[in-house]
Amino acid sequence: MNNPVRIAVIGAGAMGRNHIRFVQEEPEAELVAIADALRLPAR
Repeated sequence: MNNPVRIAVIGAGAMGRNHIRFVQEEPEAELVAIADALRLPAR
């Protein structure tokens, strides 16, 4: 991975978790941050 696309996910609910999973499966992407208004889902 020379220059991965750096991605942050806003919202860690059901759709956010799907987005996180897709980013983690993509070799050209790097998950750099997860944010949510509620602390527990973002952990």
